[in-house]
Amino acid sequence: TSCPSCVEEIPHLTELYRDLNPKGLEIIAVAMAYDPPEQVRAMARQRQIPYSIVLDSEERMPGISKIEWTDATWNPVTGCTQVSAGCDHCYALTFAERWRGIPGHPYEQGFDLRLWPERLNLPLRWKKPRRIFVNSMSDLFHAGVPEEFIVQIFDTMVKADWHIYQILTKRPQRMARMAARLPWPEHVWAGVSVESNDVAWRADFLRRV
Repeated sequence: TSCPSCVEEIPHLTELYRDLNPKGLEIIAVAMAYDPPEQVRAMARQRQIPYSIVLDSEERMPGISKIEWTDATWNPVTGCTQVSAGCDHCYALTFAERWRGIPGHPYEQGFDLRLWPERLNLPLRWKKPRRIFVNSMSDLFHAGVPEEFIVQIFDTMVKADWHIYQILTKRPQRMARMAARLPWPEHVWAGVSVESNDVAWRADFLRRV
């Protein structure tokens, strides 16, 4: 319900299902856990979807990403605050604020910072190896994220070592300060956003990690 391209595909899938279901075709749609069940049911009724829809209530499926350099996203933290010009056109902010105030939606709080402890172990459930963008909807090293929570995220990355984790931050100072207390196995990649020469210094902090 919160994926525009997925909604656009519904009429085509409906037509395909009605044409080929008599010949044995089955279509099963999977609604991600961040889509509230009542919204999924309402959309199915409104659009008269004839095929089955199941809800991934245990979040066993990763958030599939259209970002070309990753395969999936994992967001144990959502929300952020702007720190530089690179935040002016933040896709995550735009997306999250669309849902502010909608009861039951994962972004009911908009882009305000929120911790999701129930998501900490999700990569352990994803058995197929993937490149995972960590906190695509936040910044792991935001000042509002407690150190112990960051440590828990790293613990999961160490345990689920069949994945590659991609961490991108605009707050490399904190990452550098914590680096010595965090494990950095080869499958955990760190990077910084450098949108202009004014923030090229971020790369200097990355080199300390």
